[in-house]
Amino acid sequence: MTRQKAFTSVLTTAVMVASLSLACFVGTLAAAEKPVAPAPTESKGKRVFFTGHSFFIAGGYMAKKVDLIAKAAGKEEHERVGWRYSGGGSGAVDKWWAKGADEEPRKSVAAGKVDILTLCTYWMKKGSEQERCVRNFVKLMQESNPDGLVYLITTKVPSDGEYKGGWDVRTKAELARLSGWIDETHRYANHHGALVDEINKAYGKTVIKAVPLYYGQALMRAQIIDGKVEGVKKQSELYSDAMGHVSELGQRLNSYTVFAAIYGESPVGLHVPEWEKSGDAVLRAQALSLQKAAWAAVQAVPVTQNATQVDQSKNEQKGTHRNLLKKDQI
Repeated sequence: MTRQKAFTSVLTTAVMVASLSLACFVGTLAAAEKPVAPAPTESKGKRVFFTGHSFFIAGGYMAKKVDLIAKAAGKEEHERVGWRYSGGGSGAVDKWWAKGADEEPRKSVAAGKVDILTLCTYWMKKGSEQERCVRNFVKLMQESNPDGLVYLITTKVPSDGEYKGGWDVRTKAELARLSGWIDETHRYANHHGALVDEINKAYGKTVIKAVPLYYGQALMRAQIIDGKVEGVKKQSELYSDAMGHVSELGQRLNSYTVFAAIYGESPVGLHVPEWEKSGDAVLRAQALSLQKAAWAAVQAVPVTQNATQVDQSKNEQKGTHRNLLKKDQI
């Protein structure tokens, strides 16, 4: 193949990848903008233990806010078993496993007191200590509570924010590319999706799920760009710093996303009194935007109980997509 033909081939592939990414993103965004009635209550509540790093649970915000949402949704038996925060660059997953069997969260999980365990990682790589600990927590959960689930949280988009010009310069096309692909065709763009599928396949049922907080943020930011979020003018209003720690607004979005993932129910239409003043139309509209983005993000993630690897040609195509993402993002 001549150099010109090779260049043309690479360029064509890049354009196709960008088009697929944007089309998927826009489709999900459209779903987020449609009115959605809250799903009927199917669970009275679950026992949840939250663990995570600063992007997920600094100050315990996630645990506390999910409590409020669960109360608003009528989850009378929702129980926060506990929460643990890790900072200082810890991978979070490995830190909490290394604490030992007599320490939390392992202690409560082993005792069968937990239905849902959240885990966070920092850009987990295949074969890493973090991956080993994710597998250990899944195994422990299945031994103590076969109906329990582990939720693998992915919090922020790499190479965003301070790295390439700041939050507010992003276009919707860039957000689509930065957030990665999470549909059936492209979900192997990061190791989290591949690991979730692999573990579920090994157990022959769903024992672990991925929760893409970053995708909900990307959907919300796209609506902010279009001026569709009442009282919010800039994408940066979702964040408290250039690293990606979330503001109060971002915390609420993340919490709605986690609630929706845990209960498999739409949060759209829920009223959390602590966050809305009576009769405040702006806050009510804001809440609806957050809820719709959260529900759309959760629905966009496929859950495969008996994950089956696709054929080699598709794997090779996924490999190309991963390479393009790395080149664009890192």
